[in-house]
Amino acid sequence: MNKFERINEAKKAYQEAVRSVGKDDFWDLFKPLFEKYPFVVAVKWKQFTPYFNDGDVCRFSVREMFFKLQDTAEDAGDYEDGFDYSYGLKGEQKQAADAFEDVIGVDEETMEMVFGEHSEVTVDKDGITVEDYSDHH
Repeated sequence: MNKFERINEAKKAYQEAVRSVGKDDFWDLFKPLFEKYPFVVAVKWKQFTPYFNDGDVCRFSVREMFFKLQDTAEDAGDYEDGFDYSYGLKGEQKQAADAFEDVIGVDEETMEMVFGEHSEVTVDKDGITVEDYSDHH
C-alpha cells in the first residue's frame, strides 16, 4: 500500500467511526430533551448542498429545524405535515426549540458525516430516522 492509499484508508476509517458512533451519540443528546419537554413530539431538519446558488459557491449546510408539538393536527404546519418552524414559538416552547437546535449546532462537517448529504433527519421519542432528500433545488 502506498502512502496515498494509507491516507485514504485512514480518512475512510475516521469517517466510518464518526458515522457509527455519531447517530447513537446524537440520540443520547436528544433523549433528555424529550423527557424535559414532553410536549415536543418530534423534530426534523434537512441538510444538503444546493444544486444551484445564483452563481455563488454551493456549500453543504444544515437547514432550519421544524417542530411537531402535542395536539398538533397531522395536516397542520408550514408544509401541512404537522411540523412548524420555531420562529412562532413562545415561552417554554421557545426554550425547548432553542435546546433542540443547540444539539444540531455542531460543525456541519460532522453533521454531514453522521447523517449524510441530501438528508432529511427526523428525531422523535423512539429514535432517529434519516431519509433521502435529493429532491431539493
